[in-house]
Amino acid sequence: MHIVIDLIHVLEYLCSAAWCLHDPAAEAWVARHTRTILGGAEQFAAALHTAARAPG
Repeated sequence: MHIVIDLIHVLEYLCSAAWCLHDPAAEAWVARHTRTILGGAEQFAAALHTAARAPG
């Protein structure tokens, strides 16, 4: 149960980040990064860090 609740919280933060970083493609961005989270949190953190540093 805790894992599911934590995933929901992570998805909330991910959606907030998506609207800040990729407004037109937010839904696809969230879906892609959700798959990354489910496959490995370390890769997700690196991808989010890269996106935050990217211009625009």
